[in-house]
Amino acid sequence: DCANRYFLSFVVEINSDIVEAKNHSIGIDLGIKTFAVMSDGRAAKSPSYKQLDRKIRRLQRKLARQPKDSKRRNKTRIQILIPITCQKRRSTPHSKRRVVTHS
Repeated sequence: DCANRYFLSFVVEINSDIVEAKNHSIGIDLGIKTFAVMSDGRAAKSPSYKQLDRKIRRLQRKLARQPKDSKRRNKTRIQILIPITCQKRRSTPHSKRRVVTHS
């Protein structure tokens, strides 16, 4: 892609075994202050993006000051294009889900 990254995809055939559920179901309430609260009382904290937002703001200011069509400006532009915050925001629900389902 435009950020000079590579992606790999693997296809593997496995025999799936049906496993009976050992634990009971729980309810999950998604919120703003806390990411999720489970019906058994556990809570998952909401992630903070302050440092990432600060880094992106700094890079955008740096980009605005650099002369157009320069190599350095292109490097800075690519650093901003790499969606660090976007990746983190996409992966957070999945990582929190794994904590809930595997504990």
